[in-house]
Amino acid sequence: MIEIEKYIEYIKVNGKDLDLGNKKMTKIAKVEVPQTQLGKTTVEVKYGIKVSNIGEVAGYATEIKDIIPQGLELIEADGWGVKGTELTTTTLEKEELQPGESKTLYIVGKCEVTKENIGEKK
Repeated sequence: MIEIEKYIEYIKVNGKDLDLGNKKMTKIAKVEVPQTQLGKTTVEVKYGIKVSNIGEVAGYATEIKDIIPQGLELIEADGWGVKGTELTTTTLEKEELQPGESKTLYIVGKCEVTKENIGEKK
């Protein structure tokens, strides 16, 4: 059985790392932007997508899909194809994952924080 876990590797606000504290591989993070900085703030997020074989026999992750959050511009998505808001990769289709083995793929995106796009991103 193949399991996919998505998490935040890091967040940078105007080029500076946001302290995620002890939340390594966190799934939720909050970035506060003062109203006076709207339109002057860029947020960069690196997502890790961990693909793990949690079964008892070897297997393949032939295709992995994800959705680009609204307002996020991709700046690094090696091996991912983009169609509209959907990302797709077959990077691991020929890599046999043994039981207990995992591989991690990465996606990096950024967005300018304005009063029009402020709010929750999923």
